[in-house]
Amino acid sequence: MIHQQFSGRKDQYITSRLLGKGGEGEVYELKDHPGQVLKIYSEPLTATKARKLELMVQRSSDALQTYAAWPIDLVTDKRGKPCGFVMKKLDSYVPLHMLFSPMDRKKIFPDKGYNFLVHVAGNIASAFHSLHAAGLVVGDVNEGNLLVNNQGMVAFIDCDSFQLSDANTTYYCEVGVPRYTPPELLQLHSFENVERTTSTDSFSMSILIFQLLFLGRHPFAGINHTNEDISEEAAIQRKLFAYSIRSNQKLLTPPKDSFEIRSLPDGLIQLFHLSFETTDKRPLPAEWIKETRQLLQQMTTCNRSKLHSYPKQLASCPWCQFKSQRNILYFLDDGSAAEASISKDFDRFVQGFRIDPLFIPELDLSSPPQQSFKPSPLSGQYKQFRKYQHIATVVLLVISALLFCFSVAAGVTGIVVSAILFLVMPWKHAIDKELKKRKDRYQQLNQQLQQAVALYRSPQDAENYAQQGKRIAQLVSKYTTIPKDIQLKKRTEEERHYNQQLHGFLQQFLLKDHAIAGVGAARRQTLQNAGIYNASDISKLSGIKVQGIGPKYEQALFSWQRQMASQFVYHPDNNLLNRSFLNIIEEADKLKLQVEQEIRASYGNLMQQKQHILNKRAQLQKQVTEIKKQIMQAQVDLHAFKELVK
Repeated sequence: MIHQQFSGRKDQYITSRLLGKGGEGEVYELKDHPGQVLKIYSEPLTATKARKLELMVQRSSDALQTYAAWPIDLVTDKRGKPCGFVMKKLDSYVPLHMLFSPMDRKKIFPDKGYNFLVHVAGNIASAFHSLHAAGLVVGDVNEGNLLVNNQGMVAFIDCDSFQLSDANTTYYCEVGVPRYTPPELLQLHSFENVERTTSTDSFSMSILIFQLLFLGRHPFAGINHTNEDISEEAAIQRKLFAYSIRSNQKLLTPPKDSFEIRSLPDGLIQLFHLSFETTDKRPLPAEWIKETRQLLQQMTTCNRSKLHSYPKQLASCPWCQFKSQRNILYFLDDGSAAEASISKDFDRFVQGFRIDPLFIPELDLSSPPQQSFKPSPLSGQYKQFRKYQHIATVVLLVISALLFCFSVAAGVTGIVVSAILFLVMPWKHAIDKELKKRKDRYQQLNQQLQQAVALYRSPQDAENYAQQGKRIAQLVSKYTTIPKDIQLKKRTEEERHYNQQLHGFLQQFLLKDHAIAGVGAARRQTLQNAGIYNASDISKLSGIKVQGIGPKYEQALFSWQRQMASQFVYHPDNNLLNRSFLNIIEEADKLKLQVEQEIRASYGNLMQQKQHILNKRAQLQKQVTEIKKQIMQAQVDLHAFKELVK
């Protein structure tokens, strides 16, 4: 399917990376549409399904796109048959159920506390309100088809299952998850041609809001005080709200160590009771929006942890009480304040090792003023040589002229002989020797200047300094990340400890003892043959493929696993954790000392290197200045000598 092209009503689309598989099909990134993805169905679409998708594309709007990955364009295959649709890509969103677990919250939203859960609950109500206002009913509401980002914004996926109508037809939502289904629909045993309503949606929405505010707990799961087996579905049908403070039938009560419903404002308590204990008085999303907003305004934050937000009507922080009295951590604070304090200590150390850039000023190569230089005194013999030269020149010219009087040949011969005599006269050799000496001196000084300038500008020293500085910067970076490494290792250790407890807890839920939608005896046996016996083993399906267990059944199994995990309460073994944390800190202290020593030694060497470079450059500056003077003096002397002997 990679790089396959599909035709849409609005554009052409080319698939790239596979993002995921589900019970109905596959979702792909699009090559030239970075903000969109494409869902391709595994099976051919019925005419009714195709008409429904076309209607959804027609109804697409900015308001719908705010809360849903709504179909934007319908695509066809090579035969022109509708086979999928384009929708927006939900970047940085995660499934809502990841907010139910304290460890998942810590990993994906480490800075979010209870107030964030309330904020998300309000946004869920806003999403339902907007969808209902657009004439839509979600129908299949569950914790897996609703996503959330770190701003608390929510968005629905699998929108093609929504219920919607046109003038002639209602396109029903024919799927659902029993534990989110209201009692009047559960008793029907099928969703085929069943009309969903805003009331049935509101029931399902209320369960999601309850799970958020009660940290993953389901309102119809609790301690069973009867001798009969009461499943969540049975409790829903019988309206056995486990947290009820109004019902006289205490067949189910909240699980041990649950958040107390009386901790919430009366308005929210009222909404939960109306949602779960009545059918005709269910509150609609607008009422939930109002109450969650009021709760947000009435919250305060514990001074021990920024994650511990709670209704200010309470006398003390309930999360601190869970921690101190029951050793239960519903919010895993990673000690960011302590980390910041440690980081400051590290920052103070490295402040003394700031590396300034090596500044080398450009050389001034302009020549000194020539008028300030006077020719060096010349030996008197050169003045005599000049006098002899002039006399000899006159004598030879006279002789040559006299010879021309006898004949031209004699004259020419006289000139040649005169020239030879002129060149071999003793003072001529002395003058030429001195002139060459002065020219050589001038050239040598210019060469010395070029060598000194090249040495001054040599990049080798600067490169060595930069390399050493880079090495120190790497050491400083390594040093300043030690506190973060400590926290990361502590979080990893705590996560391992948490998962060990969760693994042990989930092992008690055997597949053979529970009814899972679509997973009968034959599929249970298939799973057991693959080494999957209990709720903990379900995680193996992320890494292996089991024949006969496709995406649809995998989703059902993981949903059941999450259902069982919602009953888990984390009790950290503080002694074991503290020993592990102590080992982490001891190893970090060793590394800290080692890196400190390396930084000090490297920085000392760098400062010596810098001083050596600066001293060397200062000497070269003086040398260049002196050579320039010598060059100017040599130039003046050469010119003066030429003038003297010409």
